Amino acid sequence: MDLEGYDANILEALDYASFSPKIIIFESAHAERSRMNSLFSMLGAKGYLVHWGPGDSVAMHASVMGCQ
Repeated sequence: MDLEGYDANILEALDYASFSPKIIIFESAHAERSRMNSLFSMLGAKGYLVHWGPGDSVAMHASVMGCQ
């Protein structure tokens, strides 16, 4: 989905207890660093390992990598 810059809003609003995707790819190129840091912290607390890329970022649940 192309969320036109609302990626962080959507990811923060998800009910991860009901819907927990294994891999999330989202646009981070135009977001403020502080906003991304907050989002990455939230995702990390929910069991995701996050890589910030130059245009898109990837959050992969630790269970996919055998870490949980």
